Amino acid sequence: MFYSNIIVDIPVGTKIQTKNKIKYVYFVVDQTYKKEKGYVVDKRVLIGKLYDEKSNKMVPNDNYYQYFKESEENKIQQAPIYSDTISLGANVAINKVARDLALDKLIVDTLGSEKIDGLESFKVILDLVSYFMVEETSVVQHYENYARRSTIINDKIVDDTYLLKFIKEHITEYKINKFLSKWCQKAYSKHGIYVSYDSTNINTRSLGVELAEYGHAKDDNEVPQVNLSYTLNEENNMPLFFEVYRGSINDVSEFKYMVNKAKEYGITNVNLMADRGYFSKENILELRINNHEFIMFLKTNLDSVKTLINMVKNSINSSKNYISEHNVYGLTIKQKLFRGDYEDTYFHIYHSEKNKLVEKTNLLQTVYKLREELDKKIGKILENTNRYNKYFTLNFDEKNELLSYEIKADYIDSVTENLGFFCIISSEEMTASTALTLYRKRDGIEKMFRMLKTELNYDTFRVHSDSSVLSKTFIMFIATIIRNEIHNRLAELIKSDRKNYTVNSSLRILQEIEISKNAKNIYVSKYALTSKQKSVLEALNVKEKDLKNGINDFNSRF
Repeated sequence: MFYSNIIVDIPVGTKIQTKNKIKYVYFVVDQTYKKEKGYVVDKRVLIGKLYDEKSNKMVPNDNYYQYFKESEENKIQQAPIYSDTISLGANVAINKVARDLALDKLIVDTLGSEKIDGLESFKVILDLVSYFMVEETSVVQHYENYARRSTIINDKIVDDTYLLKFIKEHITEYKINKFLSKWCQKAYSKHGIYVSYDSTNINTRSLGVELAEYGHAKDDNEVPQVNLSYTLNEENNMPLFFEVYRGSINDVSEFKYMVNKAKEYGITNVNLMADRGYFSKENILELRINNHEFIMFLKTNLDSVKTLINMVKNSINSSKNYISEHNVYGLTIKQKLFRGDYEDTYFHIYHSEKNKLVEKTNLLQTVYKLREELDKKIGKILENTNRYNKYFTLNFDEKNELLSYEIKADYIDSVTENLGFFCIISSEEMTASTALTLYRKRDGIEKMFRMLKTELNYDTFRVHSDSSVLSKTFIMFIATIIRNEIHNRLAELIKSDRKNYTVNSSLRILQEIEISKNAKNIYVSKYALTSKQKSVLEALNVKEKDLKNGINDFNSRF
């Protein structure tokens, strides 16, 4: 028997022999001189396997201790595969939520149940999801260290080489689409509810990612980007599906492909919520032709919106138009959205005194700073006048040096008159209050992207091919599904204590639930549950029996 958890010095008088690529250590216990052959024959006993030739270390067996009993006190233990104390609670909770949502079965149904190098695919994915969520990272390279300290559900710990190969080769676009189709049918169960749609960009410098192109970057214009869009169920902010597409494609162009994808995934009645970046005549017609309802934010500089604001600005601030729950004034006007439109649209015009004050202050501060700049440039040549022409009339001499300037007070006053206004349109008839209430739920998708980039650290892909980008984003998508469900279950706790019961804080609380090896080399609970741990477990519908099952399952693999 080899003591794989022990390493010792290789004794003097040993010889190393290689068999089947393994180097064995033999101790020479006797020698016999063969006179007829003229050489010495060794009598050897196998005492271990070579561990490290440079440091002169070996892994001993039982024979070693028969000949070197004095080494018993000096033996060095190797670190075991798993740490003697490992975290249990967060992983049990994450996997319980995944089972409640039937994600484990859905992954098996759509990605297959085949084993990759002896490991089940769905377990690899769920272990990665737990790792990303618990460690708040998207860096695969540190998974192996995490797995030594956590109750993973796979049968063995794998390294980043295995994981990167798995991501690249075994999660195909066909399998992802199959998953998304079945997931949408499950998560979008009621017709008539609205879905939120938006996109963000993720920068990458990897030359192998051909999807990366320069585009209208929201973060860094100097780095190529890949666009990522999400569609959420507006009712509970549950992610429905995602799209990865080229960085040069703008939001307006991608919109109709999203509508078609929704159809493919079984969402036939798309009631869409989108921001002003997706407004275009073509997109509105696409929605109308396919009988989809919509609520959309519009830019106030559109001619149709400016006309309506001028029409109502003297009457909108009447007490009859006050919407108390949002502290704004609002009214609704029905008319055609553009020339050639064949259906009426409901324009919901709003005015916020608070927003007007903030916007006016910002505008006047900007003008003031520009005046300070111009004062310093009197008598000098201006290299660029564009930043000043909007608010000032500039006077130059024959040398093109600035002589003086005049503020465009009438223009600035006219601009401030229209500050504080905003507009939402809807295809369905509804009040201004209802439209704003529905639209303000849309901040869930903005929070989703913020969470993806900051709390899961997915602000860059850290992979080097298009297939890997798609596959890794799919794993991250599953993480956002589980994380959103955890957030929804924690809602009451978050209301009572926003600081200590966020998703990340709650997972850290559960991560402190640990098990340790006892004298019989079996993992057991170390401490009783704290009141905070009990509160989080109860909110997530995780029972103590789930923790016990997690311990038993982990011990069964040794």
